[in-house]
Amino acid sequence: MAFPTIATASNAFRVPAAIQYIYIRPSGELYQTLGALKNAEIVFDDYEQTDTLGKNKVIQAMSVTAKATMMQASVTEIELLDTLVAGTSSFLFKMADAAAIPTVAAVTEGWFLLSSTQIGVKYKIVASGDTENQMEIQLEFAGSLQYSAVDAAIKASIDDNEFEATGGSGTFKAIGTYTAALNGGLPTSTSIKSCGISALTLADTAGAAQTLGPIDDPVIEFEAMAEQDSLKVFRTRWVNVNINYKWKQTDAVNLLNLNAFSDSEIDVVVTMANGIVMTLTNQTGIAARLESVGDFEGTRSIIFRHTGKLLPSAIDGIFA
Repeated sequence: MAFPTIATASNAFRVPAAIQYIYIRPSGELYQTLGALKNAEIVFDDYEQTDTLGKNKVIQAMSVTAKATMMQASVTEIELLDTLVAGTSSFLFKMADAAAIPTVAAVTEGWFLLSSTQIGVKYKIVASGDTENQMEIQLEFAGSLQYSAVDAAIKASIDDNEFEATGGSGTFKAIGTYTAALNGGLPTSTSIKSCGISALTLADTAGAAQTLGPIDDPVIEFEAMAEQDSLKVFRTRWVNVNINYKWKQTDAVNLLNLNAFSDSEIDVVVTMANGIVMTLTNQTGIAARLESVGDFEGTRSIIFRHTGKLLPSAIDGIFA
């Protein structure tokens, strides 16, 4: 068997690595954009074994992994995440060299297509830092392909009637901005949000809320955790919550409450400067750390920590 024919060397074949957009297609629906992206990548990698002579031999299958950060992280996007990870959607990647969407179904260069049985996804909501930081949703994909399925994955057959447009009712349609064009939508810039906490309250469950003063150095993460099935596809099961922040109001009155801060079932309400409110009603715990580190230019701090585990469906009720 001859080695495959290779195209004549040309600088035109040196294609940028950028992924322009990712489209999601729930079962029975059309392709819909996941909005503006950054830090996107996709990797197809042979599975291999070594023979008795140390030669690597492929096993007619390869792994598929991908990453992308959704820059749009408003309540609209966050409340769709439990559906995003349900395991029933296919994903279409528009690459830098993507040809125009055809009006009749055709195999089209620059479009990578992976079905729900070939790839799965998990996410991490990140709302850490101050107002110069961006709220974001980090996506991670994993799965596998048999060699027989590779061609259809890396040069997908598509047509414009498979893409959402104005007037449609797709599950993820609210993420994009749509016109009459059958193009699956464009990003919605107003859904790109900054970080920064404008208010934070703590309360004994069902008790009176106590408002903390200014918050410094917040870390806010909601991370979906997944198992991989026998096809190496991510199957999301639960969400880890990790919130910690510095509170620098360490006068004598507050210090005398140090041993009481953590001795309760707790409700946490975080109000972001962008207007998003996170309400965790006895869904995390609480612990505190008094820290006086550094010289006179440092600031004594109480660091609060909240962790917990949630079902993916619980995310909808937290963000408003």
